[in-house]
Amino acid sequence: MPDFTHKITSKYEYDTLIKAENDLDINKVILFTKKDKVPPTFKALSAEFRDKIRFNIIQINDKKVSPELKAI
Repeated sequence: MPDFTHKITSKYEYDTLIKAENDLDINKVILFTKKDKVPPTFKALSAEFRDKIRFNIIQINDKKVSPELKAI
């Protein structure tokens, strides 16, 4: 199944996503998860609505994710 999600790994990426003025007309969804893989339901939603909604994921257990982001 195709995956159209964007993985957020830093507080800077998170802040940029939240404050992006050029994307104000696009809805954004952020999934905070402890799972290692993107859930199939989230993948399916990201494929179905990829032109209308930006799907993002923050995997808390990932070692690449900054500590500041885990505190959100």
